[in-house]
Amino acid sequence: MKLNLSRVKKSRFGWGILISIFAVWFFFTTSIVAGFVSLPIVFLAENEDPVDVVMGVVFPILFLLGSVLMSKIFFGGNSLKQYFINLGFTRPKKNALWLTPVVLVIYVLLLLIAVSFLFAVSPELAKQEQDAATVVKALGGWRLFVMVLGVGVLTPVAEEAFFRGLLIPLYGKKLKIVASILIPAALFGVAHGQINVGIDTFIFGITLGFLSWKVESIYPAIGLHMLKNMLAVSVILS
Repeated sequence: MKLNLSRVKKSRFGWGILISIFAVWFFFTTSIVAGFVSLPIVFLAENEDPVDVVMGVVFPILFLLGSVLMSKIFFGGNSLKQYFINLGFTRPKKNALWLTPVVLVIYVLLLLIAVSFLFAVSPELAKQEQDAATVVKALGGWRLFVMVLGVGVLTPVAEEAFFRGLLIPLYGKKLKIVASILIPAALFGVAHGQINVGIDTFIFGITLGFLSWKVESIYPAIGLHMLKNMLAVSVILS
């Protein structure tokens, strides 16, 4: 039986599936391309093994550039500035001043509830160390600086541009706003690989998605994302 793609696009369920497939394809394609781009730098490193460090910078840069390209394809525009505007790089509404800290408090409370539940179910799983933490603790000097730059600055910008700036409007073309926020948040959680980290990022993704939708900008979400990642790095190093 021949698949009628136009009919699939017209249905809400079909549209959600298509955008989800696109999101997974985009993530893995960017990862593969970033790996190839990183190879020459890794070979020039002689005795060091900076694969994670290089990928920590190359991947978010390519992820952001790819999101900008997808912005042009899906939403149109005739300038680079417009492509970024399509992704939510716009001045947030005035309610961002009070809504941003409120969202942060809600995230912390929800996370505490989720972590408590996870501890009750599986203490070992709840205490599992994040893969990135293992990498950061083993670094020093310029490699640590580059890794912190990637994790604390570049990654939040790239991930918010894709998961909140690109995916929420794409899902929103056919789905209600609740689903448009929840699905990217779920994909955001799955992308981090580990169950305990995935639960954290899923909750974080919901709160950031709600914030971005309400203030019509991803800048506050980027700020909270940077704050969270920088605090996490600080805790790891201390």
